[in-house]
Amino acid sequence: MKMMIAAVALVSPLMANAEYTPFDKQQPINFECQTGVKIHVVDKKHVVINGDFDAEVLEISADRLQAQGGHGDSLLTTNIDLRFMGGGYYSLLVTEMDYTDAQGPWNAKVLRVNALICTRTE
Repeated sequence: MKMMIAAVALVSPLMANAEYTPFDKQQPINFECQTGVKIHVVDKKHVVINGDFDAEVLEISADRLQAQGGHGDSLLTTNIDLRFMGGGYYSLLVTEMDYTDAQGPWNAKVLRVNALICTRTE
């Protein structure tokens, strides 16, 4: 009986969000994350992070957005992966990479990785 109640509790929020579209490719979308990080999806090609870092969208689907941007030097990049988790929450994975002296992505140096929870804002 307890398992049935738990299942109903988990399914109910999903049913309430059945019509919810996590990523609308036609209009700008704003997100705010735990540490105050702000993400603005300008269109299906550009993402602005904290008002000053521009990234190019690599993939956008109904529940996922991936983007990559450089830091002046094309060998230093930031990758973002924003995924819809349900219930109005998104997970953001930010990976900063250094491709200096790398033969490919398999031996690039990972400088920093951050994972945050985000919500959509107006």
